[in-house]
Amino acid sequence: PASDLTITAEWEEVAVKTHKVTYYLVKGGTAYDEKTFEEGETIVNPADPTVEGFTFKGWADENGDPLPEKMGDKDIEAFAVLEVNKYKVTYIVDGEVYQEYTEVAYGSEVPVPASPAGDETRLFAGWQPTVEAVMPAHDLTYTATWVDAPVEGEQYTVTYYVDGEIYRTFIAEEGEAVPVPEAPKKFGYKFVGWDPEVPATMPAENLEFEAQFEVDKTFVAVVIGGTVIAGGVIAAIAGMNAAWITGISIVGGIIVIVGVAELVKHTHTVTYIVDGEVYKTYKVVEGTKIPVPADPEKDGAKFKGWNPEVPEKMGNTDLVFEATWEDASGIIDVVIPDTGSAAGIAAFAAISGAAAAAYVIVSKKKKED
Repeated sequence: PASDLTITAEWEEVAVKTHKVTYYLVKGGTAYDEKTFEEGETIVNPADPTVEGFTFKGWADENGDPLPEKMGDKDIEAFAVLEVNKYKVTYIVDGEVYQEYTEVAYGSEVPVPASPAGDETRLFAGWQPTVEAVMPAHDLTYTATWVDAPVEGEQYTVTYYVDGEIYRTFIAEEGEAVPVPEAPKKFGYKFVGWDPEVPATMPAENLEFEAQFEVDKTFVAVVIGGTVIAGGVIAAIAGMNAAWITGISIVGGIIVIVGVAELVKHTHTVTYIVDGEVYKTYKVVEGTKIPVPADPEKDGAKFKGWNPEVPEKMGNTDLVFEATWEDASGIIDVVIPDTGSAAGIAAFAAISGAAAAAYVIVSKKKKED
């Protein structure tokens, strides 16, 4: 118009939009932290968590991608990228390294080498300290212990085995109380006693006992990058009871819980027969080492070996091995019994109920590898 104009802006108050970032160490676990940001605001992550046995590598979304630099228009769930640490297990014999395992993952099974051989003057008496079942967050060193060989006619040996390997050896005299070691530990199992039952007093003969285990149904195993790790480790990270770990969902297939039902399918019986009688029986998971018992003894004959030859690793069927003997005239005939037998419930790691999963994100580079 034919006049000056003054135009004044009018404003409408707009609510600031904010969204939440919730941080978890393990999916399904309790929240580690929670932060709220305005849309477009720079995301400032909480202090890096310290997780025993793991190295923190950063935060990622549910797909394993890095978090955005700035807050978007929706809430975010962030998960810790955790890399399991590896430690060293060393076995010492006579002051020298007998066996060394340089990369044992935290929470996994502690490897144990074959027992060192003794001689006419001494016998292997076990490792000290007692070998752990689950790898802690530090290096381990075990030292071989020995006992003097028994005096013939006066002393006798008492030998305890775990999966065919010497666990402890003692020397005792007739009439003494039979020495009994501390209970052995085994990944995913509970020790239930010795076979045969240990007598109260020492007879005038050598004694041998094999550790008996049953599946620990409260035990949970997870698989991280192909390594079996005790589920209690993940439960500790998640801040929850191990028995609840079946509620943790799987994301991206990074960690998988293995349940009892699946392991039973892959557990088989190994039976050793001596002259038609059961000598030893083991429950063995596919792909694991087959335990071999101590050589049997027989008057007038020398033990020649097991028929068929015992393979190193367990296959996908039950196995039966028959003792063969030889004397001056050659091999004594043996009869191979029926090999059919039912696989028992045994496993190195198990949980009650269906398979479930936990969650640890790995970096994209690791996925590509």
